[in-house]
Amino acid sequence: MWVSSQLLYALLLLVSVTFPAGVSIHSFIAVRTHLNTPSNLKNYWPQYLAGSFHPDAFYNCFHSEAAEAAHWPPFIDEAIKYLQDLLPYNDHGQEYRHEYQQLEAFIYGIITHQVADISWHSLRGDQGLLKMIANVEFDGDIEKAHNYLDTAGDFIILHRQFSNLSGESRNKLIKFLSTPWEYPSEHILNIYSRLGYNITPAELKFCMHRGYTALQSEISAVLSERTSKSRLSFIESPLTVSVLEGYYYGGIEQIIAVLEPCMFELKNWISNRDNNDDPWNFCRPVFSRAETKDKVDLISLNGNTILLSSGIANTKFGGSIKFGHFLGEPSIAISAPYEESLGAVYLITLKEIIKEAKVSSNSLQAMKLSGDDSLSYPVRFGDKLFRWFLKEYELLIVSQPGLSSFKVFLGNRIIANLQFLDAATELGSNGTKQINILSDLPHDINNDGYPDIIIGSMYSDSVGFQSGKVYALDGQLLYKRIKTFIDYKGLGLPPTIDINSLLIIEYKLPQFLEQLSAFEQFGTSFTATNDYAIIGINSIGGVVIFEKSTGKYVNILTYNDLFVDLESAITEFSYLPSRETSMFAYHKILSGSIDGKEWLLISAAGFNFETTLSGIAYLYEVKKNRIKLITKLSPYDMNHSSFFDSQHIAEMFSSNMHKLSESLVVISSNGYKDGCGGLYLADISQFLRETKKTVVVEQLYEGHKDIGFTNFASTSMEFFSFEGKNYLALSLSDYFYAPANDETNLTSGSVLIIAI
Repeated sequence: MWVSSQLLYALLLLVSVTFPAGVSIHSFIAVRTHLNTPSNLKNYWPQYLAGSFHPDAFYNCFHSEAAEAAHWPPFIDEAIKYLQDLLPYNDHGQEYRHEYQQLEAFIYGIITHQVADISWHSLRGDQGLLKMIANVEFDGDIEKAHNYLDTAGDFIILHRQFSNLSGESRNKLIKFLSTPWEYPSEHILNIYSRLGYNITPAELKFCMHRGYTALQSEISAVLSERTSKSRLSFIESPLTVSVLEGYYYGGIEQIIAVLEPCMFELKNWISNRDNNDDPWNFCRPVFSRAETKDKVDLISLNGNTILLSSGIANTKFGGSIKFGHFLGEPSIAISAPYEESLGAVYLITLKEIIKEAKVSSNSLQAMKLSGDDSLSYPVRFGDKLFRWFLKEYELLIVSQPGLSSFKVFLGNRIIANLQFLDAATELGSNGTKQINILSDLPHDINNDGYPDIIIGSMYSDSVGFQSGKVYALDGQLLYKRIKTFIDYKGLGLPPTIDINSLLIIEYKLPQFLEQLSAFEQFGTSFTATNDYAIIGINSIGGVVIFEKSTGKYVNILTYNDLFVDLESAITEFSYLPSRETSMFAYHKILSGSIDGKEWLLISAAGFNFETTLSGIAYLYEVKKNRIKLITKLSPYDMNHSSFFDSQHIAEMFSSNMHKLSESLVVISSNGYKDGCGGLYLADISQFLRETKKTVVVEQLYEGHKDIGFTNFASTSMEFFSFEGKNYLALSLSDYFYAPANDETNLTSGSVLIIAI
C-alpha cells in the first residue's frame, strides 16, 4: 500500500506540471469568492467552476499560447465586448438570456483564476509564496517548489476540507465537488476566434474534461488514502502547511481578499465598459468597503461553552482575542482581519455574552473598530491585538501589518497612530514590511518600570529579502506622547508617531547567520527572561539569544543542540528546510519563573513521531550562561503509542501555547483527531523536576466533532476570569471551512469560550 501511495503521488506530481496551478486550489478559491458574484448568477455553479479552471485548459493541450492569453485582462476585455454584442439578443427569449448568463458566470470564474495566479506564482515582486517556499524549502529551485506547491497545495486543502466532517456533510461535499462542469462552447470559441486562435469544439471539450478528471482524481485519492496522500504532502514541507493560507502575498487568504473588490470591479466593467478603457487598469489592489455589521451572533452553546461569530464570510473572525476593560467594564476584543478587505475589531462586554448565553441563540451588541483604507497589501487590521497597561491607562493596540502600522485605542477612541514612515506597502514591494506584534505579553526591556511592546516581522527585508526585523518600543516614551493628547481631552486629530522615535533597541540578525540566498526569516517568535531576549529564526530552526537590554549577541539554541563556540557555529549554520528542523521555535516561545528557577518552553509543531507533524514542545531551565534541556512535552507516550491513520495526521501539538500563570501553560493541537482540535494543560513546576526524556501532558479539552476544520486555537487563546469563574477564549478562525455550496457562513470564523 505504501509503495502504491508513493507511485500515485508521483503520477499526480507529473500531472501538476501540466496545470500551472492546482485544480483543487482554484476550485477552493472560486467557492470562497462565489458570494461576490451578481445575484442573477448564483445558480450557475457548473459554469462558474468550469471558468475557474479554464485558463489552464490549453496548457500542453493543443494551444498553449491560447492558455497564456486566457490568463490576462485583454482576454476578459474581449469576452466583455462579446457579452455586450449578445445583449440585443436577450430580448429574444429565456434561452438567449440563459446563454448570456452562462457566459457571464464563466467569465467570473476566469477572473478568480487570473487574480489567483498573479499572487500564487509571485508574478509581482520577489517574495510571493512560491519564491519564498523555493528559497526556504527547496534550495532556490523554483521549478521543484512550483511542482510541490501545485500538487501538495491541492492535497493540503482537500485534506482540510474533508477533516472532522459528519457522514452527511462529507457526502454533501463530495457531491458538490463532483458537480459536472458546463460551459457555452460556441461563445467561448468565438471569443478565442476574435483573439486570433482557431480552436475546435472537440479540442475545447477534451482539454476541459482533462481538468475535470484531474480534480476528481485528486478528490478520489484523498478520500481513498487520506493518510498516505496527506503524509507525503505534509512531510516534505511543514512550513507550507503552516503558511499556505495565511502568507501575506500569495497565500489563499490574501488572494481571496484581493478578489472581493476585483469581482465588484468586474461587475462594473461588464455594465459600463468604455471603448477607451485600458484592460490593464483592471483589478488594481484597490480595497472597497462592503456592507458592515455591528452585531455578533451567539450561535450555539453546549454546557459550559459559548460560540460567537460575526456571520460575515471570509473574515477570519477570531484571528486575535484580548480580554480587558475596553468598554469601561470587563470586555473582550475579537478581530476579523479580513472583514471588508480591511479588517475590523469587535468589542463586546462579558456581561452581554454571559447574560445572552442563557438562551440558545441571539445577537449581541458590539462596538466595531475599523482600519485604514489602502492601495496595498491587505491591511489586516486586528491581525494581532495587544493590551498595554501604561500607568493609569489600559490601551488596546491593534496591528495593521499590511501597512506596518498600529492604532492605539483608549476605550473605543483612537488616541495615536504608530507608523514606520518608510514602510513598503505596495503589493509585491520590498523593504520594511508586514511589521506585526511578536509577543502578546509585555516585557520591560530597559527595566524602567514601564512595560514595553515587541514588534517585528520575519518577512521584513534588512540585509536581504526576508532577513527579518525585531524591535522593542519604549512604553514610557509612548506614555508621555499620549498623555499630552489625553490631557487636552483629545482635541484635534490623534498624533501620528514615527515608530523609530519610540525604539529602545533593534535586535539584529548576527552577521554569521546571513545566508547567501537570504530568507533567514529572523523574528518568527519572541520571549524574554530576566537577562535575555530569545528570538526564533526559521532558517536554522533555532533561537538567537541576546542580552535583553543591550541587544548584544550571546548564543544560539537549535532544535538539536546548544552552540557555545562561536567559531564552530559559523561553519555549521547553513539553511535547513522545515522538514529537518520540526519548525522549532517557529510558532511560539514562552518563558517564566518558578521559585527563582527560570524556564523556557519552545514549540516544535512540525515534529514527526509515528505520524506526520504530531508536534512536541521542548522545556529548558535557564541559568546564567547556560540553557539546559529538561524534557520534551508530548500528547502521547512515545514508548507505547502506535498509530497511523487519517485521525492522527498534522495534529501539530504546540501550534499555539498560552500562559495561565508562571507555572501553568495551555498548549493547543489544532489538528487533533482529524481536525477537531485539542487543548493540553502543562504544569511546568512538576516538569522542571522531570528525569524522563519525554513526558505526557494532560488533555484539558477536545474540540467539537463533525463541524469541519476550524484551525482550532491556532491563532489566539485568551484566559480571563469573570464573576468568580475562569474562562478560555479560543480562536476558530476557519470555522465553516468546507460548507460545500452553502454561503451563509462561509469561513466566517468564530470564537469558542469555555469554562475551565
